[in-house]
Amino acid sequence: MEVNEDKKDFKTNTVGDIFSANPKIISRNVSVYYNNKKAISDVSLDIGSKEIISLIGPSGCGKSTFLRCFNRMNDTIDGCKVEGKIFLDNENIYDEMIDVVPLRAKVGMVFQKT
Repeated sequence: MEVNEDKKDFKTNTVGDIFSANPKIISRNVSVYYNNKKAISDVSLDIGSKEIISLIGPSGCGKSTFLRCFNRMNDTIDGCKVEGKIFLDNENIYDEMIDVVPLRAKVGMVFQKT
C-alpha cells in the first residue's frame, strides 16, 4: 500500500490559530507522572469556546490521563503528579486556592466503556 504524505495538511492548534486570542481552556507544558513513570510529556493546547476537538490514539497513549487533568481527577490517583499549567477561563485550575468540587461540577466527563 502506497501512501502519499503530501495529499493532506493537518491543522494543529497553535498560538497563531483563531482561538488563541481568547481560549476557554489553555494547557501549557503539561506532563503527568504515575510515580516515576512519565505518562504524557509537555502537552500544550488551546481550546476555544464552543470548539470541538478530538484526541485520537491507541489505548494507553495518555488521552484519558490528559483529559482527567481538566477536572483534576488525577488528584484522586495515588502517585500521580501533574506538572505544567492549565487555565479554565483564565484561572489556573491547579492553584492551591481552587476548590475542586465546583471545578468538577463545571468540567464533567463521561468515558466510554469498551
